Amino acid sequence: MRTPPVSRSLRTFAAFVLPFLAVGSLIVVTSCSSASSTSNATTSTTVSAPTQTITVLATSSEKVLHTAGASGEHIYGWNRLVGDGTNGTDTVNLEMLATVNYTNGSGSIAGVITFTYPDGSTIGFDMGKGTAVAASDTTDATFHSDLVVIAGTGKYATVTGTGTFDGSRKDALGGAVEMTFALRIA
Repeated sequence: MRTPPVSRSLRTFAAFVLPFLAVGSLIVVTSCSSASSTSNATTSTTVSAPTQTITVLATSSEKVLHTAGASGEHIYGWNRLVGDGTNGTDTVNLEMLATVNYTNGSGSIAGVITFTYPDGSTIGFDMGKGTAVAASDTTDATFHSDLVVIAGTGKYATVTGTGTFDGSRKDALGGAVEMTFALRIA
């Protein structure tokens, strides 16, 4: 069977319209693809990491502090705080290596924290730059810092997360600190 001849006007129409139809098809495909990924994004569920709260009464095991300024108003140096606390189920050992930079009793804190769990697994946190607010003699202090996971070992070898540290101390710098950590780890 012979195909009927195509008229010149139909060929002109096809040459003009088909490229637009092809582009239109690509747009539709792209739009469908975008709609699909948007649909997936809106239907996916984000699960937030559970919070682990650890409370510790930490004591200073070592420190090096320097007093400076015309009237001794500046104190800076480091302090190693240690203690055993609990996360509600386990005893957790804390080691905090903290730097301080105070003027008239208040100022910045920074450092690293290591939590060691009963099975020997650890999680390290970076304190970044936190704050200490105290009387000019460094008594009646409160502390706050945001935390970011550095890394872990054992069952926490692939841990990620963040947290906060809040604490208080009645005695002068170097005295025991009541600490609360809210850790969001995954």
